[in-house]
Amino acid sequence: MSSPPYLSKSLLRTSYIPSDCAVQAHKLLEQGSCRLGSVETEISRLRALISKLSSEKQETIKFIDNHREMLSPFNKLPRDLVEEVFYHCLPVAYNAVINIHEAPLLLGRVCTQWRRVSYTCPRLWTTIHIVGSDPDSSTNSRQDKAKLETISCWLARSGVSPLHISFYYNSPPSGWYNASAIDREILPELNVIASHSRRWRAIDLRFRRANQWIFDFLLRLHSSEVPLLRTFRLRVDLDTEYAEYKAPNIFLENNILDTPNLRCLGLSANAVIRPKVRIRWQNLTTIELTYRRVTFQPEVFAQLLAQCPILESCTISIDWSSEQWGTSLSQPQSSTLMITLPRLMSFSLRVHRRVEEVIPQLFDIISSPTLKHFALELGCSRQGYPVHVEWTLLHCLHRFLERSTGKLEEVDLQLYDPPGPLLLKILRGLPASIKRLKLLLWTRVDDPQSGPQYLDDALLKNFIPGGRSESQDENQDSELSALTESQVLFPNLEVIQLEEVDLSQKTIVDFLKSRSVLCGQNGVARLRRATILITDTKALNEDQILNMDLQWGSELEEIERQTNLQASVQYPVLRPTSPPVDSNPTGLEINRHQFFF
Repeated sequence: MSSPPYLSKSLLRTSYIPSDCAVQAHKLLEQGSCRLGSVETEISRLRALISKLSSEKQETIKFIDNHREMLSPFNKLPRDLVEEVFYHCLPVAYNAVINIHEAPLLLGRVCTQWRRVSYTCPRLWTTIHIVGSDPDSSTNSRQDKAKLETISCWLARSGVSPLHISFYYNSPPSGWYNASAIDREILPELNVIASHSRRWRAIDLRFRRANQWIFDFLLRLHSSEVPLLRTFRLRVDLDTEYAEYKAPNIFLENNILDTPNLRCLGLSANAVIRPKVRIRWQNLTTIELTYRRVTFQPEVFAQLLAQCPILESCTISIDWSSEQWGTSLSQPQSSTLMITLPRLMSFSLRVHRRVEEVIPQLFDIISSPTLKHFALELGCSRQGYPVHVEWTLLHCLHRFLERSTGKLEEVDLQLYDPPGPLLLKILRGLPASIKRLKLLLWTRVDDPQSGPQYLDDALLKNFIPGGRSESQDENQDSELSALTESQVLFPNLEVIQLEEVDLSQKTIVDFLKSRSVLCGQNGVARLRRATILITDTKALNEDQILNMDLQWGSELEEIERQTNLQASVQYPVLRPTSPPVDSNPTGLEINRHQFFF
């Protein structure tokens, strides 16, 4: 059907009505209405056809995807190999958390097949980190019930496999006096954990503050109820006198630590140094002791170490000064207290008070010929030490490391408020066999005269062959210079991590080149990895960091390309100030590997 003749709008806007066209106009109007109806009908037909074709397209795509999945190489893998791949998706530095964005829960959200495999693989569910609920929060009972069901289902999926459980609770300050309010939220979770105690392989309990119900929970357990237990840690971040003197009663009345398979023990020293505490020391390979509100007695500590012939790792933390308890550290008789630990490979010491007394006493009673990893965290005196005290500290440290017979490979050194020359003297006293070094300097209170102390260019030049300044050599005493024969610090260094430093770009580049591009010429080992974190006082905005990357980023890339060095220099980003928040509300801690920091 041909289109009707076009009528101009100018004609339609007039009152002119041609009498001889009236009949024709009616016919044309009917024809236009019929054509419009046919067009709308055709549109409806085409829309229905498009909808039908779209449905066929989706079905075809689904058909193709299903057949592609059948041909996917992943589906051809044996189930045990798939489970092995899934197992390596789990976090290794901490226990798995209840989070749908992390394995193992994430694996069950990919497809039905993955969900079936992951939910029926017991070893994917053998680790869990649980955060205790806040009793003061107005949480829905349905949410609480769902949380307990999730924990129960998680542990049930582990089958009969040994369990690794970590539990954290940020208890309120007055928690131990109001146990009834806490039982409603906390004890159900602990009860779920306790119902699987016969499968405990590692249990890590961490609480912000001490509470009565913590000890009531532990009193329920007996060594016969934890036959597989190999690792036990109990930590209270803000220990009180109540916690320190109530804890020993737990292990005197209930010998949960008397399990025959216990290998790793982390506890307050006051809870284990009592003679009536039954612990099979001869089976322990790892000890983590915290001296808090208790005097460090070298004789007692030596007797404890003498009972651990197969000890491989030892961590000592001394947080409180004995002056607060009206006692003093006794002077040891080093000739009669020397204990040799033939298997000790890792030793970590954290002392923040009375360093000048603790260091000589502790280092003079330990001999570790197989030591490979050494971590030292000291709270120093900003005013420095008298000459004889400093000499004693350095030489006790040197004698202790000298007994490692040149096998020491890794050092993690953290100093708080160190006097300027002390750090360099400590570094010069470390053996040349070190391959991995971590160095961190903290300044807690700024000195209005000298200002905060950082690892600066002058100190880093001692790591550069031929880069030491003459002033530093002149200030070095003859006694200290005999501690090392090397002209450069740590010629065998392969991995280094420097934190809270104030270094120039030129010194950083010179150091990296001397240890990578020019390592053969300088007679030192090739550096494989370097991580440098600039102090927060040098924070830059994003534009400044971008300009800095453009200035010398290419130079670092060239060094990395030539030597395969993994170099990272990080500047803190200047951000608007915000109110302080809890940086770790879940209490999740990254477990440090025995080596590589």
